[in-house]
Amino acid sequence: MGQPVQAHTAFVHPCHKRHNHRGVEGESTRVTFEVPVALSKFIASKGSVALDGVSLTVNEAEGTRFGVNIIPHTSKVTTFGRLKPGAKVNLEIDLLARYVARIVGK
Repeated sequence: MGQPVQAHTAFVHPCHKRHNHRGVEGESTRVTFEVPVALSKFIASKGSVALDGVSLTVNEAEGTRFGVNIIPHTSKVTTFGRLKPGAKVNLEIDLLARYVARIVGK
């Protein structure tokens, strides 16, 4: 089961970075996205986002950019295998992050 996320009407654009990554857990493709400033406060490293309905863990977040790793299985069974730089994807942000931001008044 994925993390609770909430739909947002904004679309994000993949940045120019998309490269293969080989780590301890195997091979994956790292994709970096850029979001509007207003949404960047809801995205944190090791937090959750859903992109085109796929729940993913954020590997890193800095400013208005964040990166995720797409494993080979996810790449094959979703649209991520065909995702090209500049393509638009639907973003759903972590519901808990929205509540925390509202509570602390941001």
